[in-house]
Amino acid sequence: MLAMLAMAHSAHADGAQNARERRAVSASGLPAAAVVYVKSDLVVAIRSRGTPAAGGGVIEGIVLQGEVISDEAERVIGYRSMRSTVNVDCVRRRDLVVKMTVFSEPQAKGVAINRQVPGGWVQPSPDAYLGRVLRAVCGPAQQVEAAPSPEPAKPVKATPANAVPFKPAAKPAKGAPAKVAALAPDPPPAGPPVPDEEAPMRTAVGAPPTVPAPVAVPAPPVAPSAEAASRPALALRPLTPAAVREAAAKPKTAGKVAVQIAAASSEPLAREALAKIKRKVTPPLSSAVRSAVVDGKTFHRALVIGFQTRAEAQAFCDGLKGDCFVR
Repeated sequence: MLAMLAMAHSAHADGAQNARERRAVSASGLPAAAVVYVKSDLVVAIRSRGTPAAGGGVIEGIVLQGEVISDEAERVIGYRSMRSTVNVDCVRRRDLVVKMTVFSEPQAKGVAINRQVPGGWVQPSPDAYLGRVLRAVCGPAQQVEAAPSPEPAKPVKATPANAVPFKPAAKPAKGAPAKVAALAPDPPPAGPPVPDEEAPMRTAVGAPPTVPAPVAVPAPPVAPSAEAASRPALALRPLTPAAVREAAAKPKTAGKVAVQIAAASSEPLAREALAKIKRKVTPPLSSAVRSAVVDGKTFHRALVIGFQTRAEAQAFCDGLKGDCFVR
């Protein structure tokens, strides 16, 4: 249902209408006060604002009516009028389409067809007509002010625990000899001398000596058993880019779910609509044009078939900038 009206641009955000849009509202026959979405070829109004559900936040049973104004839009979409029932969640800013019926004549007259709805809650785009319905029923979304970020802590200069404060040496008296012995190394400790290669290494002045970590000695290789030696070695095939592309190129099995991207008055127009998206139709998907007679009129439906699930088909529709719905 979201994709069926994507061909129409959004109305003015402040609700103002230009002369062309006012003419569209007048031609639709809908009450001007109830209109929430209007463009030259489409007008959508709220016919019933629904009732709040138990627990608050959700409003159920909102009835919408849409009127297609131009003949060109009718040929593309495949109907002239529609009525739908939706629920809205004002807290999470989302909607749920419950039911949708389309008609071949204006004001919900002519042949009535019940359309399959996607099901599930969806957060609509602000410019989509369901986004306008959400704002009209629930009001604008509340803006949450971001909390100020805390000031970074000032760095504290660390001082080693064993650091000795520097004290300048006293100047010698005039004429007295300098004490060169103060710069001589400390005398060796009492006891037998320790060989250099086994002595602990001193890492810094005043720091305790560190003992080097023991060196790990690799274990000797274990000879394979006679049983293991008799088994043939497994040849491992490297995972090359060509092998990855070969595995990715294998198509999936085609499914039975289809989507309709257009309903034209002639078969060439339907095939022209399919040609515009031919790059998106890859195996196992395929395209087809099927004809149907509705109220004495023949429509040629442009279809993309082969989806495994309805969710996969709906994701394909969401990626198109045009009318599309799951059949």
